[in-house]
Amino acid sequence: MTKRLLTLGPSDEPLWVRLYVQPLGDQWAAMIVADGVLPPDPEELKGTVFFGATAEEAEALARAYLAQNDATS
Repeated sequence: MTKRLLTLGPSDEPLWVRLYVQPLGDQWAAMIVADGVLPPDPEELKGTVFFGATAEEAEALARAYLAQNDATS
């Protein structure tokens, strides 16, 4: 699963990122990657990574991280 999200960069400038959620072993990984960067291959970790027992849990952790930076779109 891939979603494109708008967040704020370090200087409060709008910044597009991609959120990838994919299985990795017996857990799920949600990866926040800069827009324009090639997507991760299967079993590859890229960007800022969050792990969860389910895809939903991993995605929720990544979105909570982005929310700390006043994200979502």
